[in-house]
Amino acid sequence: MKPSIVWVSPPLRSRDIYGVDFEAGSKTPPLNLATLAAITRAHGYPTEIIDAEFLGWDAHETAEIILKKGFKYVAITAVTMSINKAAELAQILKQRSNEVVTLIGGVHLTAVPKGTMERFPQFDIGVIMEGDLTVPELLERHNGGAGLAGVRGIIYRENGGLVITENRPFLKELDSLPMPAWDLLPHLSSYFRGPSYCLDKLPMGLLITSRGCPAQCNFCDRSVSGNHFRAHSAQYVLDMIKEQYYKYGIRGMHIIDSNFILHKKRIAEICELLEKEHLDFSFSCLGRVSLVSPDILKMLKKAGCWRIDYGMESGSQKVLNVIEKGISLEQIRRAVVWAKEAGLKVRGFFMLGNPSDTKETIRETIDFAKSLDIDMFHFTFYTCFPGSTIYRDIRRYGALQEDWDKMTMWKPTFIPSGLTEEELIG
Repeated sequence: MKPSIVWVSPPLRSRDIYGVDFEAGSKTPPLNLATLAAITRAHGYPTEIIDAEFLGWDAHETAEIILKKGFKYVAITAVTMSINKAAELAQILKQRSNEVVTLIGGVHLTAVPKGTMERFPQFDIGVIMEGDLTVPELLERHNGGAGLAGVRGIIYRENGGLVITENRPFLKELDSLPMPAWDLLPHLSSYFRGPSYCLDKLPMGLLITSRGCPAQCNFCDRSVSGNHFRAHSAQYVLDMIKEQYYKYGIRGMHIIDSNFILHKKRIAEICELLEKEHLDFSFSCLGRVSLVSPDILKMLKKAGCWRIDYGMESGSQKVLNVIEKGISLEQIRRAVVWAKEAGLKVRGFFMLGNPSDTKETIRETIDFAKSLDIDMFHFTFYTCFPGSTIYRDIRRYGALQEDWDKMTMWKPTFIPSGLTEEELIG
């Protein structure tokens, strides 16, 4: 029998994310782990998922369960703000067991593979970029006693040093993946939690239907899934929705693809299939203002979409140009008008403290947001993540506090030249 593996989303409290203790923050299922768990299970490895954040466990409680169940492989995912929590968990495991093999993956490890492994010796192996094909090969070779040198897309320890293998090409055919192992998560009908103004039909679920983003926004980390857009077919998307609908009672869905509306033909096919199903179901999605059109928005509405989210970022064209967003203020205005004409609600995402932001441009952003017919506003602080293209040059624009724990977008870690942290917060 093959050894067991547990996929872990590390422990995070609301204080770690928002800076205060409260229960109003959003909680969403770790969809990436559900897919990876389905893959390892399909390859014969007894598999479980632990979402420590959702369960409210700390690192010691999480480690206790892992050790009690005797998992050989512990695969932890982490973004920048959770990497220290992931390391804390791995440290406890390594201190208490010589048998556990710790794997680390996700956006942060991919952005800073060597630096992360050097800082945290408790991680044995790192999985760089997408792990769908890498993990089964890695487990097969490691479990069989073979060397890891031939496994693409990993960083591992050997003879007191670190070895980084060549990158693995991105997975092209997403439909080749098994259906996500939602059954290994707490019941989906009780999982999703978000602000009431962001909800329509309940229970609410979450879905990713594509990978890769061709946009060039320099604040975004695209290192895991790249710039090349790849997507599940319309039928596969419908099958995912139907499984959540019939098996878990999900009646509302938030589709979190960065580029859900990129291919008009695919959107048309998805909308057509949804219309034919006649489900008591609604969904929301993200859209790029430079890609929407009246006919796409009308198709979405007819298929059950009730809200579209736009990444607007700033009300200053100068700032939009500096962050290489690739959109204009006029496109934002037009996209909002078209969405409202189609009968959709609109949520606008904005960032404060962008490179080149001043008191005047921040005021422009606030005034611009207020001038739009938007139903929901979402403001966060600009955060310069290690995997973004602007990361190496960011100090040209201001002061960067490289505290990974604080890179939550709810705490200012970058202060533009000419501004202070107090002014930014105030």
